[in-house]
Amino acid sequence: MSAQITAAHVALAVVAACRMTGADPQAVFGPAHGNKRTRLIAAAGLMTALKLKPRDVAGVFKVDRSRLAPSMLRNADIEADRLLNVAEALRNGGVLDGARPQPKAADADASARKPSPVQTRPDRPVAPPPAPPPPPPAQPPEPDRPRPAATNPVRSRPTPARSGAVETLKAVSDNMVRWSRIYLSRGVPIGDLADLFDVDVEALAGRLKPELARAA
Repeated sequence: MSAQITAAHVALAVVAACRMTGADPQAVFGPAHGNKRTRLIAAAGLMTALKLKPRDVAGVFKVDRSRLAPSMLRNADIEADRLLNVAEALRNGGVLDGARPQPKAADADASARKPSPVQTRPDRPVAPPPAPPPPPPAQPPEPDRPRPAATNPVRSRPTPARSGAVETLKAVSDNMVRWSRIYLSRGVPIGDLADLFDVDVEALAGRLKPELARAA
């Protein structure tokens, strides 16, 4: 029996696909060619994650089921890595069977993902480190050189940047708030919703305080 597709599945798959193609999540179901490619990636990724058939996802994402065949995906240069990225986003969103529950604090999430320590092979003894070289003769201290000013970190996006364009976040509209309430009730994280609508997460959370309080 096929797994049931929910709004949370669709939203997380669309957000993950838009991050790879640069499409606007609010216009992803429009007629533009880039939007169709984004929907194909989202549909194929969800189909892979839930072990579904093309007919199960084609109508949801408004794509031809024949385009979801492995040979057609290869012809469209949709690599398996893109499908795995969508599946990983669904797993991290907690909407797959057997997915680990997502902690509420970012620090807890970071600690849960710490890499395991590397163990040395028992049949290869580790050689002792070489002795440090003798210290060089004392040199007069060099005058301080001016250091280049550090640049402010910019939120990285895996999508190609537009030449000469500056990324600006959109204002939170009533329509965004209405859809966000629906997605929140389905368990979609507030951070993914902010990425979906390309708005500031704090501004969106301010418009959804009652819903976030109930979900806490």
